[in-house]
Amino acid sequence: MSLCRLEDPVIGLVLFDVGDVLIDLYSKDKEIEAVLEREYGLDPASYERIAKPAMERAIIGKIGTTDLLQALCAACKRDVTIEEMKSNLESMIGDERPAMLELVRKVSKCARVAAFTNTIELHWRLLQNPQRYRFPALMERIIASHHIGLAKPMKAAYQAAAQLLGLRPENILFVDDLLENVNGATDSGMVGILFEGYPTLRTALKSWY
Repeated sequence: MSLCRLEDPVIGLVLFDVGDVLIDLYSKDKEIEAVLEREYGLDPASYERIAKPAMERAIIGKIGTTDLLQALCAACKRDVTIEEMKSNLESMIGDERPAMLELVRKVSKCARVAAFTNTIELHWRLLQNPQRYRFPALMERIIASHHIGLAKPMKAAYQAAAQLLGLRPENILFVDDLLENVNGATDSGMVGILFEGYPTLRTALKSWY
């Protein structure tokens, strides 16, 4: 069935999250601590004191890749090289989801499509590889937290995204796999959909397209 059944002309753009929506993500931010503790003997206290603040700063572009990797290495109990840590973080970014790519293509025939992601400089560089990821070519814009200095679920982040897209928040349909991010979007005036898988999202989008 076609998705082009626009019933609400107010919604002019669908704004997709990236990690765990358009691509696989092998470790969410909240799981990074567990991954590093298992693989490198991360000290929980050091994570809270050193690594977590560094990650939070990296997501909003306050520090770059080198500073982030150094902080993560410093929080580990055993010696970890910068290259080891870099490889670990890169491995957290998974493959594109073909079904979601096709869904984006269908929606793009009826409405504008863009993406908004909380990310870091290191992961952003991976996402720019056209041999690995095709979804960026379908988007009119990909808004990255480390570029705008604001991250989901901050209300100001959604307001900034809407401004960059040239729309009022209420004209944007936002899709994310984290409830706190969806709530942040709706608090800012956007229409929000919690991503729970391709079939449910496709069904939900039929309400608009």
